[in-house]
Amino acid sequence: MVVLRKISDKLGIPESEGAFAISRIEDNINNKDSVMQIIADTYAGADTYFKENGRPNIALMILMGGWTEGIYIAINVAETAKNKDLVIERIAEQKLSLTNLIELMKEYIEDKTIQHYYPKFNELKEIFDKINISYQSGEVKTDTINKITTISGNSVVDINNESISLIKNKIIEIRNEMIM
Repeated sequence: MVVLRKISDKLGIPESEGAFAISRIEDNINNKDSVMQIIADTYAGADTYFKENGRPNIALMILMGGWTEGIYIAINVAETAKNKDLVIERIAEQKLSLTNLIELMKEYIEDKTIQHYYPKFNELKEIFDKINISYQSGEVKTDTINKITTISGNSVVDINNESISLIKNKIIEIRNEMIM
């Protein structure tokens, strides 16, 4: 959480806004769904705030930092987790979100900070591109009362130790630059 505070300060996020979000995350750290909702709400609020204040690229930088920090935390968790393979699968599944992040970066490529990180994220993408992910669809269930259709299934991730190590090293490099 110290890193989030440091990044918030660097980006000029009002302390009250950043502190409130960080406090909510700390209070809900064991509830994944709550943390994800807090992050989504905070990002949406920050995106609006920065667009209204003529700084739309800052919201992207927050997203870049948050994505990087999330992968960094997951990699560190994987090293000691009992369910290491599951954590590594979740890291590998971020391949698509990385592609989407890079596409967003293209929209703000005139920004010097984005220009600096764009090739680094592309280097990371080259590592992720070596990961094979296949999806197996399962049963389709329809809840007619709540009007919800659920398609079960799972993904099969093919990732080797070399790729994990390369991802870890690149994430550490990017993260260290961001927090300095």
